[in-house]
Amino acid sequence: MTSLGFISRMIDSRYILVTESPWRRYLVRAGVMVVVCAAVAFGYWLGRETALLDGSYTSSLEALDQAHRAKITQLNGDLVDARLAQTVNEQASQSLRSRISELRDAVAVLEEEVVFYKSLMAPSSLAKGLQISDFELHPAEEDNQYAFRVLLTQAVVRRDWVQGAVELSVQGWVQADDGEKEESLSLADLGEQDVYPLKFKFRYFQNVTGLISLPDGFRPELVVVAATPRGRSADALQRSFRWALNAG
Repeated sequence: MTSLGFISRMIDSRYILVTESPWRRYLVRAGVMVVVCAAVAFGYWLGRETALLDGSYTSSLEALDQAHRAKITQLNGDLVDARLAQTVNEQASQSLRSRISELRDAVAVLEEEVVFYKSLMAPSSLAKGLQISDFELHPAEEDNQYAFRVLLTQAVVRRDWVQGAVELSVQGWVQADDGEKEESLSLADLGEQDVYPLKFKFRYFQNVTGLISLPDGFRPELVVVAATPRGRSADALQRSFRWALNAG
């Protein structure tokens, strides 16, 4: 009666006694440890695979970047080569054009020389007698000073000595109060010749040279050259040239 009474009181007080097995506790702990280890192993595997994947992806990106950089370097080199080739071609074309221009000038000079020597050696095909063939003008060392050269030739079948005098004048414009006015200045007023008119004597050709010193404010336009051979029957020659400076 005493035992039944105790159980009756425990039930009335809502207490339930359960008998717990120690194996069950071990199994639960073992299961928890297995789950934890599996989770740790899976996390390690997942991290390792992710790291390998990231490394492979990074290596691929680096290789692609290096390939792109190499391609850019090659393209830049090709561009530099193309620009260099274009520059060389332009310089070659410019040099060729300059050379062609020089050759044309040389041909023109040779043609003039041919005409000149033809006048000396084959005068029957050209004008006879004394000729004012050419006139050149070059800048001198001082300001407003110019060196001139007059080429005289003789075109006759039988060449005897010809002699005479050369006179030279410069026509141009000078500033006046009412504007510019035309004026003609003789070489006697412009030059520094010891003897004037200038003398010549030759059989084939002769260069007559001298200096012209222009006054300030004078604007030259024409140079008039007059050659007078000695002799009563000889005719005086006169030829006008534009005021133009020759190179060199």
